Amino acid sequence: MKESARKKITEEGRLLRKYAPEKYELTQSIRELDKNSQFYKSYVLFIQNEIRTLFDEKILYQKIPTFRTQVPNNLGVAEWHKDSDYNHAEEEWNIFLPLTKAYDTNTIWAESKPGKEDYTPMNAEVGDYYFWQGSKLMHGN
Repeated sequence: MKESARKKITEEGRLLRKYAPEKYELTQSIRELDKNSQFYKSYVLFIQNEIRTLFDEKILYQKIPTFRTQVPNNLGVAEWHKDSDYNHAEEEWNIFLPLTKAYDTNTIWAESKPGKEDYTPMNAEVGDYYFWQGSKLMHGN
């Protein structure tokens, strides 16, 4: 990771950045995931223009992104976990890019450092995204 990006990661263990949703059209139908779809093209552009710029080296990214839904005041995942609990590499980073406003009871809560258990919500507006290490940090909702 670029040193400039590493320095911007907050004490909560996260980097909150802004993007222009209209530039990527990421809010269009998520059912269209073939490589020729506007969604997929926008996804790849987002990776190239927003995420790739945080690194000096080549990166690997998920071919098809994982989508999660979170209804306010409801359970979104079965248990608090680190992604490494499910065989994800500890070097892996997560991008939380909400397609709607995310706040308190309809967002991810995560600790700031491994084992600290100081969970805080990843509140965000459309146009915000979090870059964080879900492989090492306990999180849930």
